Amino acid sequence: MRHLLNFQPFPLLGNSHAQTILGSRLLFAPEPPSKTRVITLSDSDQLALEISTPAPWRASDPTVVLVHGLCSSHRASHMVRLA
Repeated sequence: MRHLLNFQPFPLLGNSHAQTILGSRLLFAPEPPSKTRVITLSDSDQLALEISTPAPWRASDPTVVLVHGLCSSHRASHMVRLA
């Protein structure tokens, strides 16, 4: 299967492992502004939503839902980079 992967790491890093480690530790963009909304479910559990809406966004525009892992948060570097 290795022959199917055409990924080329950033030339100065040398290999994909270094790029993965560096990418998980560096944060190049500031955390986008967001609002927290808590939704209480019928069994009294709660979901906390972090809503970040760009200024020009309209209700007819597409929406993206990002879901972090169980031991992560909206402030994790990979979530901030995707947002």
